[in-house]
Parts: sequence; C-alpha cells; structure tokens
Amino acid sequence: MSEYTNRAVVLRQRPQGEIQQGDLVLEERPVRSPNEGEVVAQVLWLSLDPYMRPRMNDAKGYMDPIGIDEPIVGECVARIVESRSDELKVGDLVTCYSGWQEYVTFPANAPMVYKIQERDNVPLQAYLGVAGMPGAYMRILFLRTTQRIWPAWRPRSTCLEPLIPRLSTAFSW
Repeated sequence: MSEYTNRAVVLRQRPQGEIQQGDLVLEERPVRSPNEGEVVAQVLWLSLDPYMRPRMNDAKGYMDPIGIDEPIVGECVARIVESRSDELKVGDLVTCYSGWQEYVTFPANAPMVYKIQERDNVPLQAYLGVAGMPGAYMRILFLRTTQRIWPAWRPRSTCLEPLIPRLSTAFSW
C-alpha cells in the first residue's frame, strides 16, 4: 500500500428521489501503490456536473451507473505524487476521472487522462471547464458556427488562445 490515506465519497445506496442522509458516505480507504506504468495522483479540484446524479440510479444510460461502494464519478485536476511511468512524472498536473476522492491510482496511459500545460493567469479549475475538454468542445462549436456564418473567414485553431485567460476568469467561481 501507498503511504497516503484516501478519503472518498462513495455511493452506499441508490437514492430514491433527492439524495438523503446515508445515500453517500465519506470513507477512509488505503491508496494502492502504483504498479509499473501507473501513477498515484492527489486530487486538487473536482468537477460537479449534472450527469452525476442520474448515474447514481441503477439504470443503463449513455454512461454506466456508479456501483454501490464505489466513489462518486467525476473529472478532476490532480497532481502526480508517485510515478512508475515514463509518461507522467511526480509534480505533473493532469485532468482525469478520479471520482470524489483525495487520491487515485491509475495507468498513466489511461483514456481521458490529459497532461495540463499550465499557462499564466489560467487557474487550475479552468481545466475542468473552458480551458479543458468542455472548452475544447466550445471552441470547435464556435469555429464550426463561424464557418457557416462567415465562410470566407478561416480562423486558425490557435486564434482563441489569447481569449482563454479572459474566458477562464469570466467563468471561474
């Protein structure tokens, strides 16, 4: 086991309507030491999104339901604190799907793990929104929309980079 102690918010039972006392519990759990090619990350920021509540139900949707006694799902910004990988080093920042817990062990090459290239004036939590995957979708949508409105205008993919610090400040909370 790793030297870290994890606290995780886990689904104890399926909510009936609104979430009630006892549906979610805070548990201490050991952190598994990383195997070859894996890392341990400390969660710094958690995303809280509407899709999380339907996943607490035992119904198949576009994403699998959360299992009983499993951490609540969610994307996070995390710092690598242990590494047995050449891809991610101690101190690297990533976005990943850790769930609601303080530490997570995962393969460095797991899907949906993205190394953060920090930029001045962009707070880390912005990588869960406008500067991260949702922001990338917004930029693509923006570019497609402007192509339909002004077909002669051909922006380069980097044209929005100067806006990211201003947008992330506007959408930070």
